[in-house]
Amino acid sequence: MKSGIYCIENRENAKIYVGSSKHINNRLIGHRRMLRKGTHDNEHLQNAFNKYGEESFEFYPLQRVEIPELLEREQYWIDKYESSDPKEGYNINPKANGSPMLNPETAKKVSEALKGHTPWNKGLKGSQIPWNKGKTNVYSEETKQKIGSAMRGKNHSEETKKRISENGKGIKKPKSEEHKRKISISKKGNKNMLGRKHSDETKKRMSEAAKKRIRKPMSEETKKKIGLANSIALLGKKHSAETKLKMSRTQKERLKK
Repeated sequence: MKSGIYCIENRENAKIYVGSSKHINNRLIGHRRMLRKGTHDNEHLQNAFNKYGEESFEFYPLQRVEIPELLEREQYWIDKYESSDPKEGYNINPKANGSPMLNPETAKKVSEALKGHTPWNKGLKGSQIPWNKGKTNVYSEETKQKIGSAMRGKNHSEETKKRISENGKGIKKPKSEEHKRKISISKKGNKNMLGRKHSDETKKRMSEAAKKRIRKPMSEETKKKIGLANSIALLGKKHSAETKLKMSRTQKERLKK
């Protein structure tokens, strides 16, 4: 699962920034890139990054959750860590709505700057060339080495390890009826194997794997229930001559073993 809640923590003063994303890893890379360039839209986080240095900050996932639950769980962590309190964290907006809250002075400056400005995309119905054309989710070996080198030698503090451990324990929130309904709809019509047949090699492999599975012996009560259910299901039905022959052969093979 790629979606979830993430955290940016200052190890010097234990202040944190909490956010959510459909793709945590990409979002954290984006945060780090903007902070390095000094262009992050969160001035509190940027000022702290400039003051303490990159080596004082940790970037890590807090909780993996489904996309429909992102804002709800982000709000939970913002409230839990009080990260919107300047004394405790760097979140500007106390509400998890996916965008920072501008103070009145900044909002006024932005408004004045945009007056009379013509949007670059005015009149356009959409970009002719997708921004991600030709891109894939597969990293090159060079990129993998760069990522590995950047993270090598960095360790979580004991406090951070404890927090991550606590966050991962017992956070299985019951799904709402609406969420269950959406999952059900998404699963319906899944016909991945429709019209396909397993090769003989695949069938053989599946058969061997099934033979190796350790089956727990059924209790007498369970056997009776299965027998009763089969009797009811077959009530009024008769086996064909071919089926009877197959059943007879199968039974004989079992007796030989």
